[in-house]
Amino acid sequence: MSAQALQRMLIRVMFDPSLLEALRSEPEQVMGMESLSTHELTDLLSQDPRAFRTDSHRSSRHLQALLEEYPVSVHHFTQGNPGRLLSFFSSARFHDAIQQWTSIRKAFERYLVEQAPPEFEPLISLEGAIATSRHSSQNEDPLSPGHWRLGPSKGLVQTPSGLCAKYSELLLPMKETHILEALKSPPGSALNLSGKKDSWALIEKNEAGELEMGEIPESLAQILLEIEHKEVPHRELVDIIISLGADHREEAEEVLQSLRGEGLLVGNDGLGI
Repeated sequence: MSAQALQRMLIRVMFDPSLLEALRSEPEQVMGMESLSTHELTDLLSQDPRAFRTDSHRSSRHLQALLEEYPVSVHHFTQGNPGRLLSFFSSARFHDAIQQWTSIRKAFERYLVEQAPPEFEPLISLEGAIATSRHSSQNEDPLSPGHWRLGPSKGLVQTPSGLCAKYSELLLPMKETHILEALKSPPGSALNLSGKKDSWALIEKNEAGELEMGEIPESLAQILLEIEHKEVPHRELVDIIISLGADHREEAEEVLQSLRGEGLLVGNDGLGI
């Protein structure tokens, strides 16, 4: 565990050299410091600080990859100055993600939500769901017999009505040039993100690897939400569909098979149904 802890601390220092000074002055206040041995901490502090600054573009390169995941949110939040988000690499969100070895992209998403005005949250969440579907695999682990789950490369997010269409409209001109170039100039129009989150957006990656999204009815969203992050036994899922409005089990079974036919659900018809 100690070697792993040292590796993670080194990564954090490479992105945030100011961490070295914190380790010298107030080591007990630095997240993860307790995982280092006295020898490892001494060895780390003996390094020439310039060694961690040899790649002056390290943070900028990694930021560019993150910006491309949240282009519309960043464009309208930073107003042509995406470099201000380099502060992410000295934030608690970044350091926690490295220390816990969790997703940097999701940490950046949470950081954006914290930094941007509250009305940006639905837009940031939409782009986060799009990124998740984009990077997800079409190949998943086998299902347990008699169980169902959400189809591969699909995601749900609650948004204000009309946000999907507005998002596509705002993204199109950015893609026509280049997203990173587009981010260097302020957007041509103001972004109105008012309105409560009263709709559900479904994001899908088709077999060709292309992303599609659109609003879906509340009733369908409630079914998909029940199995978004888990396998559900067949009988339990039928009961859920009945509780959401199906008149009887036969109708619920028809709904289930229809959703499978559309690729929204996958099921294993083995024993256990």
